[in-house]
Amino acid sequence: MATSFSLQVSVIIAPMDVSFPVFLEEAYHPAPLSEKSPTDTFVVEVRALYKLPVNYSITSGDEKGYFIIHSSSGIVRTSKNLELEDFPVNFKVRATDSSNAVIFNEVEVKVEVIDENNFPPVFPSSLLEERLPEHSPATQIVQLKAQDNDTGRNGFLTYGILNGYRLKFRINETTGILYSTAPFDYEEEPTEYQVVVYAEDDGIPEKKRGYCTVVIKITDINDWPPVFDPVPDFSVHENVPVGFIVGKITASDRDTGDNAFVLYNLT
Repeated sequence: MATSFSLQVSVIIAPMDVSFPVFLEEAYHPAPLSEKSPTDTFVVEVRALYKLPVNYSITSGDEKGYFIIHSSSGIVRTSKNLELEDFPVNFKVRATDSSNAVIFNEVEVKVEVIDENNFPPVFPSSLLEERLPEHSPATQIVQLKAQDNDTGRNGFLTYGILNGYRLKFRINETTGILYSTAPFDYEEEPTEYQVVVYAEDDGIPEKKRGYCTVVIKITDINDWPPVFDPVPDFSVHENVPVGFIVGKITASDRDTGDNAFVLYNLT
């Protein structure tokens, strides 16, 4: 079975009587380069139409010498490692009549460089400890802030919670503020939570993350009264001396620490 395909081709015909070289583009804007582009990376091919051969050269705009151009083909390549802070670079390419240097034309080439995502976000500390009293309403616990040494979108950070405590905690993805979402009960629920927070950049070609573990300790408040244990009947004989022990009454408190310390008094 025969197959066929079609291809659209643009053909520009230069008149033989043009008085100076004519470039195929009014200005050249090649694809952005990676900041990690090695020396001799292809940038763009600049072409001019003319009745005679032309010589190509870079005349201005590339003061730091990042680019070289082949004098016959018009192919532009990098000549050294690129420094992001120097870009974009706008330089002029000249096409000159090979037999008469006073006949020429120039075109602008604009080269941009993409900031590679070199660094992951980093928190000042990978471990934090915070305390939260039980029965506190939903509240702010701590604001986390990571740093990223990249620039632009590679350094733009959003925050999230990695582990399974999203029902108990939430984080503002922009500000990094960590909140509780409901009260905690010291006596009925876990008293410690390890919340793993991440900061993620918007990097190209891939996103990178940094992590911080926030240990949240729920503290006890005095929310339980003492409760007497069952009290038996006591009896005592007459004429016992002062200070005679009649019996012992005990009480318990579901709180902890000083909140569970019970004092007894007669009323």
